[in-house]
Amino acid sequence: MWILEPTKDLYQKESGIDKLNFLFKQDKFYIMDNHLAAGWCWLQELNPDESYNLFHIDQHMDLWNETPKEAYQHIQSINPLSIHDFTNLEYRDATSNLPIKVFNYANYILLLNNLYPNWFKKCFFACNAYCQNKNDFNIYYNPYGYELPTHIANWIDETDRAEEEKDTNQWLINLDIDYFFADNKFQLYTDESIRVLCDNILKCMDKIKLVTIALSPECCGGWEKAIRITNIIAEKFKLNFDLEKEIYCLEEVEPL
Repeated sequence: MWILEPTKDLYQKESGIDKLNFLFKQDKFYIMDNHLAAGWCWLQELNPDESYNLFHIDQHMDLWNETPKEAYQHIQSINPLSIHDFTNLEYRDATSNLPIKVFNYANYILLLNNLYPNWFKKCFFACNAYCQNKNDFNIYYNPYGYELPTHIANWIDETDRAEEEKDTNQWLINLDIDYFFADNKFQLYTDESIRVLCDNILKCMDKIKLVTIALSPECCGGWEKAIRITNIIAEKFKLNFDLEKEIYCLEEVEPL
């Protein structure tokens, strides 16, 4: 279902640092254009008192942590928190006094970790830009790109066995489509390798609590390229996600 429906001029819009143009949900899966919405999805689905393992697959680490905590800590007491309120939460810059969005495409992980430090227990970060000495997050392993498609299920199984996990729904898969691209325009991974990655994620769906998928069109060479890869993934996961059809239907609606 569409939590936030796209508009018919979607292809003319930007996701940028803090704009959200659509959000889709089906079963354990959320699909969005801007990765910041993953934070909202976790707020809806995760238990504040439990812990989860995070598998972050992204061209970027998404580990900014500069927003003052007092600007967002009150959201813990807001239930339900709408996606509109989440994406429009602001604070004033101390120097310029200009309004700044609290959540953006690179800070949602650590901001929520500040609120719920128990949430992210063991973290795998498949990131081309990963740098251990430039973050303050607990990264267990940073896989090489060539390892990821065929090894992800083994890593999840081995981690669970090592920790003798009793709950089988404790993994968060946080995927950005831009991981499959280089220089924000060239597809780096083949369609087949992406399908293999999905097949291996499917092997351990009983251990996965939630899958969040972001298109990040500006980092993939545009909407068309990002949507094409997302459609491959949606087909493998049997999701009724058809962004192009949704836009076409909106264009067909005649004004009153």
